[in-house]
Amino acid sequence: MERKINFAFFFTFTFFFFAFLTLTSSQSPGPCYSHCLATYKNTLYLFGGTTTTTTNDFFFSASLPFENISTISWRKETVINATNLNDAACVVEPTLGLLLVIGGGKPTNANNTNTENPGLQVYNFNKNTWNDPRYLQNIPSEFSYHLSSSYLYRPRAALIAPNTVLFWAGTFNNVQNSSTAIYQIDLHNTIWNWTSISHDTKMRSTNGAGIAISKGNAFIFGGINQVVKENWPPTNYTYIYSPNHGLLTPPYQFPLSISDGVVGILNSKLKVLVMNNGEELANQRMIMVPIDLETMKIGEYRYVSNQPYMRDRAAAVQFPGSDTILIYGGFPAWPNTQPLGSMLAYNMTTDSWTNKVNIVTKIPIDQYTIPNVNGHNLDPLINNGNDSPAYGYSNTTNATQSENNRSSPLSSGALIGIVSALIAVTVTIVGVWQINRMKKQNAIHLETTIASLYPQGSSSLASRKIIDNQVRKPPKDHQVQIKIVHADRVDNEIVELSTLNEGVYVHV
Repeated sequence: MERKINFAFFFTFTFFFFAFLTLTSSQSPGPCYSHCLATYKNTLYLFGGTTTTTTNDFFFSASLPFENISTISWRKETVINATNLNDAACVVEPTLGLLLVIGGGKPTNANNTNTENPGLQVYNFNKNTWNDPRYLQNIPSEFSYHLSSSYLYRPRAALIAPNTVLFWAGTFNNVQNSSTAIYQIDLHNTIWNWTSISHDTKMRSTNGAGIAISKGNAFIFGGINQVVKENWPPTNYTYIYSPNHGLLTPPYQFPLSISDGVVGILNSKLKVLVMNNGEELANQRMIMVPIDLETMKIGEYRYVSNQPYMRDRAAAVQFPGSDTILIYGGFPAWPNTQPLGSMLAYNMTTDSWTNKVNIVTKIPIDQYTIPNVNGHNLDPLINNGNDSPAYGYSNTTNATQSENNRSSPLSSGALIGIVSALIAVTVTIVGVWQINRMKKQNAIHLETTIASLYPQGSSSLASRKIIDNQVRKPPKDHQVQIKIVHADRVDNEIVELSTLNEGVYVHV
């Protein structure tokens, strides 16, 4: 019996050990580019892109706080029914608990065999599932792609109001001077409504633009307006999109060409980080351009203190209510270097890079008066007057909103760990029950055997402990051999069998 008990405990320990490893293990996304970032509650999510390894893992999460951004503990999230993509746009609708991945194409190193993409993928944070069919209806045909056709390259998406997404631009990878895809997506109903936004013919298509949302308006900077080629330079195009007034020309002119722009927002202040200005990236330091939305003026641009080098094809995000921009991956010098697998954190309040990112504490959002542009009032129609106005959703490149000060949903790794722990407990209970059952069966068989051999008054027995290995490890046929010791005298006491913790005894 002792060996069976030890085996049961070993089995239990093994299950708990692997469950613990599952819960605590960290799997970094590693070096990558052309991915996208998003936030939900206090958790950062990374989706897609091309990595330096051939892996089927392309969806990761990491929860605040980050005590040191160089040692972030990442978790792998489920990718069942999902397709890895390059250059897609990520946007979160927090009230619905959904991540939308729009556009993009298949990475060159992807292992998945799915060669088609509906143009939209949707992840449900609460259910930990991908692509509920009801969300994948009514998608414009130009968003779908096949490997032999085109795909929408480097678009941007942002939440401009609850249940309302702006999908901006992007170009098709095999069409010269392609028309711009600009949509407003209404998520209020089960079947989402995609509305194409009409625009001035002077408006030029861009991919890889920087975008931020303030007071329900989108502020858009730079991007490339040509077919995907590394030698096409970025632009300094600027636009404002107002849901009430359409596309507007801002009163300011951006001083630099920019692609993959990272736009952070601190109430009425925008901080635009230039990730690529069309020049050789090697030894090009990152530049910050400040913009005051209250005056619609651009300040003097400058290198950021302790600045790193520019990063092409990186992704960035800002937790709403935070003053810090997070940047991951990308190339420091395209195309002559390998992609990076490190995180940068830029604090807009101190105008410096930091290694520590705390749980988000809400800073004022949209608490300023925005001036008219081209005679149009850009203030939203609804404003509840506090730090969370109806349209108060700030966004950065490849990023969108989150609800704050809530715990993140369980990751797939955590769920696996919990299931493993439950299995271990179940196995332990069943094992103990089986051991007790075998002990009882052995005892009954032993009692029957003794009673048949020594009926009342026919013999005398000395008190004898049955040998341990005969009880705890019975033969396969369950026949227990009993060693009998005869006494010198004969008496008429009944043979009694008792099963005790320390073994089985025969008493006379």
